Amino acid sequence: MGVTAIIGGSLLGGGMGLLGASESANAQQSAAQTSADANTAAAQLQYQEWLQQQANMQPWLTAGTNAVNSLAAGVQGGRYNPPAFSFDPSQIANNPDYRFVRDQGLNALAAGGAAAGNYGSGNMGTALENYASVLASQYENQYYNQALQTYGQNLNSQYTMPYNMLAGLSDTGQQQSQAMGNLGMNSANTIGSYGVGAGNALAAGTVGAANAYAGGLNNLATIS
Repeated sequence: MGVTAIIGGSLLGGGMGLLGASESANAQQSAAQTSADANTAAAQLQYQEWLQQQANMQPWLTAGTNAVNSLAAGVQGGRYNPPAFSFDPSQIANNPDYRFVRDQGLNALAAGGAAAGNYGSGNMGTALENYASVLASQYENQYYNQALQTYGQNLNSQYTMPYNMLAGLSDTGQQQSQAMGNLGMNSANTIGSYGVGAGNALAAGTVGAANAYAGGLNNLATIS
């Protein structure tokens, strides 16, 4: 075999080696790009999911914010400071039911005393006073309990229930805010990891391609 043939064969082999190195480099870069694209798509999908989660939670956040504002305004304006319970027993004397029962009882006692010949006596006067005192005490207890019950009902319907409803919405908004913060942090970490993955894939492809080219050139240099 002649020198020319040997040299030609060596050059041909070196050229084939470079061609193989080029193909290997291209393949590694293509695979790296595919991996990087997949990571980028995953990051974009995660971002869209985060936006959807924000949209889903926004009504609760809005309701909570409005509740907090209403509570603050109500507290500052005295809306949730109920009046103290009060009861005036002197009003019983003007109550029609009490006056009717009292008058009927007193008339009955007076008629009975007159029939027994005791009308105008000291005993009769004491009996009438005792009757009126006991009746007034009974009505006072009755109307006191009724007034206290009405006060409690008004307190619950006008102050306690509205406050608790707003406080519940406020708590819900706070919980959603905390949940959104946690979701945002998790989404940011996930998106960041996808970005790092894409960068690593491209870097690995570049390094692999460079190594493939370097290997081909080394082979050519050895042949030469």
